Amino acid sequence: MWAQRAYSVICFISEDFWLVSMALVGALGGVALFFRGFRMLQYKRLILNTPFSKIRSASIGLVEVSGMPTGPQTIAAAITGEPCYYYRARAWQWVRSGSDKKWEQVLDESSSVPFFLEDSTGKVLISPQGADLDVHRNFTDELQASRFGQGSLIPDSIRKFVAQRGLLSGDKIRLEERIIKPGHPLFVYGTLGETPGATSWTPTFDAPSARPSIGAGRSRSLKFNFSLGESGSDVAMKMVGNMVPRSSGDPSVVFETATTTGGPIVLPDRVVEELNRIGLPLPVSVLAESSPLPRNAGGPVATKIAADAPGALARASAEKQSNRGATAESGFDLHPRVAIGKGERGDPFTISSESQREVVQSLAWKSMLYIWGSPVFTLVCIYFLLVYWGWL
Repeated sequence: MWAQRAYSVICFISEDFWLVSMALVGALGGVALFFRGFRMLQYKRLILNTPFSKIRSASIGLVEVSGMPTGPQTIAAAITGEPCYYYRARAWQWVRSGSDKKWEQVLDESSSVPFFLEDSTGKVLISPQGADLDVHRNFTDELQASRFGQGSLIPDSIRKFVAQRGLLSGDKIRLEERIIKPGHPLFVYGTLGETPGATSWTPTFDAPSARPSIGAGRSRSLKFNFSLGESGSDVAMKMVGNMVPRSSGDPSVVFETATTTGGPIVLPDRVVEELNRIGLPLPVSVLAESSPLPRNAGGPVATKIAADAPGALARASAEKQSNRGATAESGFDLHPRVAIGKGERGDPFTISSESQREVVQSLAWKSMLYIWGSPVFTLVCIYFLLVYWGWL
């Protein structure tokens, strides 16, 4: 009886604490949204007060222009592999937290390369770093982790993206990709200014902002990439050695190995012994360090079952794609005198796949919603707190 009462009191306190915390957060969030609404309204008026320009007649300072993106080179989008000038790839996993189930974002990465915006009068260089980007969403889907087995109809580019970033530890995966695609019109609002030096055409990569997860379970895929002898390879081997026993006796576990040179896979003796000890079959191409190499093995051997950070993989992919198209095409000045970018004063910089009119309309209704809606929401939260504390 006493235990039941104590449990009831604890549950009551926990529930009340949760409600009070939500009310406090709501009140503070309402105030923040109120001021955000005024900033959005100011930005809308700034766009309306800035004359729309053709590229040839644009003057130094804040400008707004529209045109088709083009350029001497592209990068490969992370999920679909489509050629683009910018991509943002995000991933969520369906996770269980106690009795609750929810989508948890586990990956957010992006990469970009400078490009030109072209209209009927000319071209201007766009440096997308630091821009607020609202661009074309070319891919979104929810996938079951069990569909990534052998014989899957999922495209290779998506399978590689998921496997290389260790995203198969959940039951379901949600993927989204946004890109700036050649030939799709853009609206750009930013600062036209002189370029400080020679333009760098090396793709920039923003590291993932969320952790990729690695797990084992039903229909999971564990894929690691590293080279023996490099920094971190010993740690990766320990990870393999610790995770392999957990999969012992699971008939759905399949080990797939490959090398970048086409030769056999060479693993440390202790790893091969562990795999043999738990009875997991290894491909013919897997050899222990102490085994003699076949005569036609040829060249250095790279191990491809360990773990490299997703950022390094994406950078390598971007560099590879960049090298393919790095040759300047005729008609492009690779080191122009001026470009549109963020600007030194930190003025607004927007790249959108919507038109100028659509951007202004979006800012208008959002700013009105924040300015008029957030005070009402804040007052409701404050009223709840005053009643709860007995001050009303």
